[in-house]
Amino acid sequence: MALTEAARTIGTSPRDSASPFLPIRLGQLYPTNFLPFDLYLKWNGGGKPVLYRGKTVPLERGDLDRLTERGVDTLYVAGKDWGAFLKYLRYDVATNVEVPLGVRHRALREAAWEDFEDASEAQDLNGIVHFATEFGAEMVDLLTSVDFVFQELFRQMEHDLQEYTHAINVCTYSVLLANRLNRFGRNDLAALAAGGILHDIGKRYIHLDASTKPNRLTDEQRAVINQHPHAGFAKLRMRKDVEWGQLMMVYQHHERCNGQGFPVRSIGDEIHEWARICSVADGFHMLTAHRPYCKTPTIAEAVESLEEQAGRLYDTEMAKCWIELVSAQH
Repeated sequence: MALTEAARTIGTSPRDSASPFLPIRLGQLYPTNFLPFDLYLKWNGGGKPVLYRGKTVPLERGDLDRLTERGVDTLYVAGKDWGAFLKYLRYDVATNVEVPLGVRHRALREAAWEDFEDASEAQDLNGIVHFATEFGAEMVDLLTSVDFVFQELFRQMEHDLQEYTHAINVCTYSVLLANRLNRFGRNDLAALAAGGILHDIGKRYIHLDASTKPNRLTDEQRAVINQHPHAGFAKLRMRKDVEWGQLMMVYQHHERCNGQGFPVRSIGDEIHEWARICSVADGFHMLTAHRPYCKTPTIAEAVESLEEQAGRLYDTEMAKCWIELVSAQH
């Protein structure tokens, strides 16, 4: 199994069979009447983890508060219970409407990371499409369950250029924008969410790991990376479990309303509505992603850039709707 974001942050891999205990952040736990795994603690921050709370024993807010007061920010689960911990994140924390939406989003993102990586490393296209479909439906349930302020969610999200982060963010933003447009039912929202996960899948088939280079791409690298919409379309076009709108998200998310995009310089309404949604979602993530070679724009700066590009690069209606959503304070 691959690292989850939680373990990756602390530097321990669930793949290391020699490690019987795996770290989790205290902030990943919420009060519950039933824990499906034992919790372990290193007293005074050192030594071998010892049992702190057995499974099935209720975990109360006071327990978490006392750990925080003592300066404890890391607990441990046994390696054999790692799967149970991920299920807890995905099906208990992420679905709990009493937990802040940003924390729920983070829990779902962290819990699903291994499934994505397993399918990716195996080059399993069926697995990736299945993941996108299942995760997309969960994301729609999450994002449409409560009212929230965008900035609060944004603060809990990752903003790097790693493949998984980009896929999750484009999925998230696509759902938020489509839901804000108020003309899609749940099934379409779920399909849009899956399309957001799949939109860059063609990068797997162009034989150039350029998307996360620390420096700017050369013209030659850019020409190769620009082949990814066609490569993704070619891989997915015959699948019965991929809808036309999703294919267009893959094929057209780099097309621009003024005809200056790629791969075929489509203009205006020649670009599928779902692709126009994905284009704004993709563009906003790229505007706000952390890069080692330049300062990361603020939300306000990203909004200003979108405003300038509306009607030229991005569909005017989509860009305006997104800006209203991002800028809303309540």
